[in-house]
Amino acid sequence: MLDNDFKKLLNEARKLANKRVLNAYCISGQVACALMTVDGNIYTGISLTAKCALGNCAEVAAVLEALKHGETKIAKILAYSYHDCIYAMCGRCREYLRQIDEANLETVVLLDMDGTSCQLKELLPNVFVRRGTQ
Repeated sequence: MLDNDFKKLLNEARKLANKRVLNAYCISGQVACALMTVDGNIYTGISLTAKCALGNCAEVAAVLEALKHGETKIAKILAYSYHDCIYAMCGRCREYLRQIDEANLETVVLLDMDGTSCQLKELLPNVFVRRGTQ
């Protein structure tokens, strides 16, 4: 069962998830992301898919919105597809969230519409760090 925070985030993401073909090269809005910072603020973003691989995940767009407001610590996050389903964050987005703020290893990530969730550190057990002395 979704908690009230995830219900709010899902509602915000649903408003934005709407596939829009921009032209022969780009599609926007197939996925929307909503996140809640530890201060309780909600930020959103949409995906951009480009044939030349220069697109962006919705999670990145939402995190950048939070950063514009000086917030780096994310309490909860979800990615929602216009197909009416939840997407687990890709590995790039997981690492991105961790590198923005180490505290985000505690971020709760929604994994499905039934309310299954886990902390980012469970999805990212071996973080990217410089190893050795070089």
